[in-house]
Amino acid sequence: MMVSKVTRLGGQLASLGGGLRYWMDGPDGAPHDLGFRVVVTLLYPK
Repeated sequence: MMVSKVTRLGGQLASLGGGLRYWMDGPDGAPHDLGFRVVVTLLYPK
């Protein structure tokens, strides 16, 4: 599940997001357990 929000950082528009992941099962060498992701995207509208 991910959530995100568009907001201003100073005068710059940015999309901020984050979320958690949980891998229940997978092949050997694949991710397992709990993980998280944080995303910052700077927006440059025309």
